Amino acid sequence: AAIIAIVQLLQLIMGLIDYATKDQQKKNYLIKLVVKCAHCCLYCLRKTVEFIAYYGFVFVAIEGVNFCRACKHVFFFTIKNPAQTLINQMVQKLLGMLIGFTTPALCALVCFYYLENDEEYKSEYEPLYVAIVVLIASFIVMDAVLIVFSVAVDTIYLCAFKDMEENNPPKYMSNDLRKGFGFDEAQVEASAAKYSRG
Repeated sequence: AAIIAIVQLLQLIMGLIDYATKDQQKKNYLIKLVVKCAHCCLYCLRKTVEFIAYYGFVFVAIEGVNFCRACKHVFFFTIKNPAQTLINQMVQKLLGMLIGFTTPALCALVCFYYLENDEEYKSEYEPLYVAIVVLIASFIVMDAVLIVFSVAVDTIYLCAFKDMEENNPPKYMSNDLRKGFGFDEAQVEASAAKYSRG
C-alpha cells in the first residue's frame, strides 16, 4: 500500500507540474510530449504495482512467505509466463462480464414476468419497479460473487504454474487440469511411481 501511495503521490505531483506548465506546453510541443509521456509512465507503473501486489497477496496465502518476497516471486513468475498471465486475465474478464451482466438481467426478467402474470399482484402494484430493484440487488450480489471467483481463478492459476515449475510432470494438479494442460496419462503415472519409490 505504501508503494502504491508513493506512485499516486508522484502522479499527483506530475498533475501539478502539468497544470503549472500549461502555457509552456501550448508554446512548446516537446514539453507537452514529455509531460504526457511522464503521465503515461506513472499510470503504467501504478497499474503494474497494483497487479503485482494483488498476485503477491495470493502468493502469500499459498506459500506463507512475507509480502515482499511473495511480490518478488510473482514478478519473476509473471515475466516467465507473460502469455499465460494475459490469457488468464482475458478469460477471467470475459467470464466476469458474461456472468456479471446476464445473471442480473435474467433475475430481473424472471421476476418481471412472474409478477406480470400474477393478476392479484399486478392489480395493486407495478411489476417493473420490483424488477428494477431485483436487477440492482442481483448486480450487487453478482459483483461480490465475481470477486470471489476472480480470487479463486488466480489462486488456481498460480498453484498450477507453480506446480508445473517445481515438478515435472505436475505432482499436485487434478486429473482434469492435467488433461487441460496436455499431460499424458503415462507420463503422470510414471511420475507417481517414481515419487512413491522415492
